Amino acid sequence: MMFGGMLLWPLLIIGLVWWFVQSQRDRDDSTQQSHASAATRPDARALLDERYARGVIDAEQYREHRADLER
Repeated sequence: MMFGGMLLWPLLIIGLVWWFVQSQRDRDDSTQQSHASAATRPDARALLDERYARGVIDAEQYREHRADLER
């Protein structure tokens, strides 16, 4: 019984340290991914140009949206 109690506390501390390190690593990874996606995200004008080029919007809609973006 005494041996089990002596082993319980170090295992508990090691488990808590491991959990903390893993949670920090996961948080850092998600932060890096969000920064990377923001850096590679095309701007609104490029998206508008692409939608017009693909025929999703017509010339009138393109001009309206472009004027909105330039304000």
